[in-house]
Amino acid sequence: MHAADEDFIEAIGRDITLGISTIAQLHAVAQAGGGTVHLKIDTGLGRNGVGREHLAEFLDTAVALHSSGDLVVDGLMSHVSGTSREADLAQAEVFVRTRDLLANKGVTPTHLHMAASAAAIDHPSLRFTMVRFGIAAYGLAPTTSHRNLGLTPAMRFESSIVNVKRIAAGDGVSYNFLWTAPKKTTVALVAAGYADGVPRAATGHAHVDIAGVRYPVVGRIAMDQIVVDVGDALVNPGDSVGIWGDATDGTPSVSEWADWADTISYDIVTGIGNRVTRIDLP
Repeated sequence: MHAADEDFIEAIGRDITLGISTIAQLHAVAQAGGGTVHLKIDTGLGRNGVGREHLAEFLDTAVALHSSGDLVVDGLMSHVSGTSREADLAQAEVFVRTRDLLANKGVTPTHLHMAASAAAIDHPSLRFTMVRFGIAAYGLAPTTSHRNLGLTPAMRFESSIVNVKRIAAGDGVSYNFLWTAPKKTTVALVAAGYADGVPRAATGHAHVDIAGVRYPVVGRIAMDQIVVDVGDALVNPGDSVGIWGDATDGTPSVSEWADWADTISYDIVTGIGNRVTRIDLP
């Protein structure tokens, strides 16, 4: 996606291949000094990419600019809806016809791609010359039906306990007292909230891991903090809290958080706030 007044000069200078969806973008790339492009075709998803109405003119323009040396058409791309196998394969037919149209006009792109993680796994015929592995590259299942593929999560989200207190039976916790202690218990305050990527919608369902044991998050998930009922366990400020990560070590998985928040894994991992420290491990 590009803004209407996108300046492609820097991208071209850095030899970045550009995905192009409109005739105006084709001309903008040419005017910016030329560059390598992948043509984005809307084969039925109804989002980005040139649609049927302007496809012929779009291809003619791309071929003309390619032939004149004003840009290089190196790829053709699209994206499937994932609605059904039949719908995805129908989109693939449109994609192949478009590839053939380009070939008949004298342009044969090196790269053909329309499959992201789910489609690449489910439909080998949609892999063409390359695939766009996104969420699967992070070791996460693209859909609930892919959760048994044996992928290993590459990301972990953790925080730490900042306060510990005993509360009495009947004491309320967090906004609106959605949870009150059924008995005397210990609660731990954890420095992470919805501003950091802990989905507020998971209130009343979520759990976290502390020292290999799962404990429930109680009360409303707040902007900067969550409260965990640890019962009579001995925990201390500074103790690490696993929010999500690799479920094989006891930490809740991203998929579980997606279920608790009634959303998808993509929403969970892309929701991590800017103030959360990132640590890259070898």
